[in-house]
Amino acid sequence: VPTVPQPSDNPTEPPTAEPTSTASPSTSLPTMPFEPTPQPTEPTARKTVSIIPYWGIQGIDTSEEPVFEYMAMTESAQAFGLETCRLMFNASVTSLATVEVESSCFLLEFQSWVQANFGASLPVTQERFAELAVLFQSDSDNDETLAGIDCTTGELLWMRAEIKTRIPDSVSSEEFLSWFQSWLDFVEERNSRSPPALGTMRLASWAWVRSVTESRIVTSTVIGCVIS
Repeated sequence: VPTVPQPSDNPTEPPTAEPTSTASPSTSLPTMPFEPTPQPTEPTARKTVSIIPYWGIQGIDTSEEPVFEYMAMTESAQAFGLETCRLMFNASVTSLATVEVESSCFLLEFQSWVQANFGASLPVTQERFAELAVLFQSDSDNDETLAGIDCTTGELLWMRAEIKTRIPDSVSSEEFLSWFQSWLDFVEERNSRSPPALGTMRLASWAWVRSVTESRIVTSTVIGCVIS
């Protein structure tokens, strides 16, 4: 029995036709020349190696307390330390691979603070440095993790820099150690000309510990395989 079409509730609106597809099932739609990259819900940053140059700490004793190396912030020590920080930040020293905008150094931070608050520049006398160091340490806006300062005497016990590099932390141990040698050479050259009052510049990096450990494991494994 033929069916009779039912009238629409809205007589002025034409009936809606069902969509039909003229493409065969095997026909593919045209694709874009590239797929759009999904936007991350949170900002992500590429993880890279950080290097921590530091002065004033010789090591750790048996009770896990730091062993300090005597430092005297004479004018020559201040000047040489500032020069060293600037060289570490210098983009033209490509072998160090420093990312300046993400790095910090105590003496540069201290210099900027002194200029902003007192209109002075380093170097200053050793006595004045101690006075300013106490004030710097008491300023809550300053990064207290970049130096250890005796708040009574103003004596600088240790100081450090934190250098962000362009080296990915996923780099192989062999590549890392080859690049890290540039830092070791830089430190050796600076220490050879450093005033005794500044003490010895040393380096720390978790990536260095990891790379040395991995290299030793690989070496011992190879030796073990040869012996067996």
